[in-house]
Amino acid sequence: MKTIKPTNQQHSWIIRYCLILVLCCLKTLHIQAQSTGESEYFYRIIHSNALKLDSIWEYCPQEDTTNATWQAINTLTLNAPNGKPFPWKGRGWFRKSFTVPFALRNRPLYFQMAHWGASEIFLDGVKLASYGKLGNTRADEHTFVPFECISFLPDTQSIHHWVVHYSNHQINLPGAPLTFNGFKLGISPHPIPYLEALIQNAMGAMSISFCLGFGLFFVFVFRFYPQRLASLMAACWLLHFSFVFIPIYLPTLNRDGEFSRWCSLTWQIAVGTINGTVVLFYYALYYGKFPPRSWFVVGLNVLIIFALCTFPETGKYVFFIGSLLQVETFRMLILGYKKDRNKFWVLAIGQPLSLLLFLFVIVNIFGTFPEDRITTGRFIFMILSDLCIPITLALQLAWEFGSANRVLQKQVVQVNELMEENLNKEQEKQQILATQNETLEHQVNERTAALHQSLETLQSTQAQLIQSEKLASLGELTAGIAHEIQNPLNFVNNFAEVSAEMIGEMKDELKAGNTTEAIEIADDLEQNLNKINHHGQRASSIVKGMLEHSRASTGVKEPTDLNALADEFLRLAYHGLRAKDNGFNATLETHFDPNLPKVSVIPQDIGRVLLNLINNAFYAVHQRATTVETLHATSLQYQPTVTISTQRIGDQILIKVKDNGPGIPESIRDKIFQPFFTTKPTGQGTGLGLSLAYDIVTKGHGGTLTVDSIEGEGTKFTISIPTLP
Repeated sequence: MKTIKPTNQQHSWIIRYCLILVLCCLKTLHIQAQSTGESEYFYRIIHSNALKLDSIWEYCPQEDTTNATWQAINTLTLNAPNGKPFPWKGRGWFRKSFTVPFALRNRPLYFQMAHWGASEIFLDGVKLASYGKLGNTRADEHTFVPFECISFLPDTQSIHHWVVHYSNHQINLPGAPLTFNGFKLGISPHPIPYLEALIQNAMGAMSISFCLGFGLFFVFVFRFYPQRLASLMAACWLLHFSFVFIPIYLPTLNRDGEFSRWCSLTWQIAVGTINGTVVLFYYALYYGKFPPRSWFVVGLNVLIIFALCTFPETGKYVFFIGSLLQVETFRMLILGYKKDRNKFWVLAIGQPLSLLLFLFVIVNIFGTFPEDRITTGRFIFMILSDLCIPITLALQLAWEFGSANRVLQKQVVQVNELMEENLNKEQEKQQILATQNETLEHQVNERTAALHQSLETLQSTQAQLIQSEKLASLGELTAGIAHEIQNPLNFVNNFAEVSAEMIGEMKDELKAGNTTEAIEIADDLEQNLNKINHHGQRASSIVKGMLEHSRASTGVKEPTDLNALADEFLRLAYHGLRAKDNGFNATLETHFDPNLPKVSVIPQDIGRVLLNLINNAFYAVHQRATTVETLHATSLQYQPTVTISTQRIGDQILIKVKDNGPGIPESIRDKIFQPFFTTKPTGQGTGLGLSLAYDIVTKGHGGTLTVDSIEGEGTKFTISIPTLP
């Protein structure tokens, strides 16, 4: 069978996880060693018990001990000496005899009592001390935690008797000591030094101050830079860490037993959950946010708090549960160091250094150097170990910000270089642009001159087209007038010929002597002359009107009868069209308002507008009639009709020109008033008629010209002219 050897990468992972386990073990010892609770308290009493007074005493639960039965009991645990549970009722008497060595007789000795309850201490029947207030129930009991040592002078006897009256009804409260439920009495020939306690209290206060101060510092960092979530979690870590020291420091100020127990519970909760806070800090530092597995960390912390508050006996095992979080802590530490994320190397140095500094404290507590357990150096190493955490966090933050500032400085230098380079390029571009602007300006001048020339040519062409439009309108008007004047001229010519013949006949009758006949002929001749005069006057009025309408507009407005003007141009336009095509017939309808007042307008201009609109109407119905004849070979189905009407609405005079032609398509309806736009074939229109009509109505008379059209039904133009000048 082939043996598979681990690769170098596998060796690396094995070494890495072994290192994590070692660090976790050191961290667990570190946390446990922070406590000045039961183990530290118990250690002090052992140190003060130089005379080796053991913890096996005689116990009597009765208040009256005259004929009572005494039983052996372990005063530390309140159990039988073999460890079996003992029915502790909350109060009782304890007695023990001890022998004073010969060398210590007649010399002052010192004792120190340690417990979490209430007690009275007697030596040879003499009461030496009282701690707290004994009670039969928890309500009337006042517990106390003694720390001081008391001197006493035994007599010359070798054997002495200790009696302790002790009560403790709060053993089963949350946070109560689990193994040190009773008391411990230590005796020493020397006064117990308090320098260590004073130093430890000062160091504890200093650690609390440092943690709170640095925690507040990180709160301000997060306040002014909320994008860095790790600052908030660093503040939570340090504030949480301060709660590891506060429950240790407070019982030295308030020795109430119940208060001390609650401080012990608070310390257990703080120590049990601090690893979760550290893990959340590393998550925030590494990822910049909380990953989904953070909920597992929070849930585990909640479980620890619930277990400590509900089942106090689980306090020993909670720290091992927290070791799971310690594994995650060191995993994140190694991962961050490997990925070089946010200067994890500072934390990778600071945390192990904190553990190494505390190693000295650990070996002292567990008796590696029993001759030097109480030393000032022990607390110096302890405070240095504790201060490593806030200092490391501050150093990591400073290094991170410093690195960011160095990167920013490099980027600023690069930006300045880029700005200088861009400035040079911009100057080059400005020079190029200046040259190009000169070239473009020269080209613009040339093209402007060409455009001016083109504009002059266009204006000249436009003037010619406008003149052509005017001439075309005048030609159509002239054709209509010629057709109108033809009738009176025919009458004049006919009556002139008849009159000439009648004069000959009258001469013949006169020669013949028929005076009566001659007189009758003369009467007929007189009637003919009257008719000639009548039709001559009619022709003269037509010529006069033609001259008035053909001459250029004076631009002067004058009161005008729009009904007469519309009727006149309707007839002229119709006869003009018939002069061109005598086969064309159309129905002319007029609907004039009889109460229409005279309006101040320029007659020649309004006449041109009406002539243009009426001509377009006749053109439209003529086109439709031609199309109908082509398609159906008869025009009986369609009767061309042009209608003109006037109407007064308020201060507006409306003139409507309507036809039943083919209508205007919607696609070109918005273009019909544009200059040079026409739907007529080439040579039949310039596209200026409606444009000129629109300008005359809107600009010359302050009115409006609108169009309504439905394809296949017809078109209606509406002129609106205000009555007020």
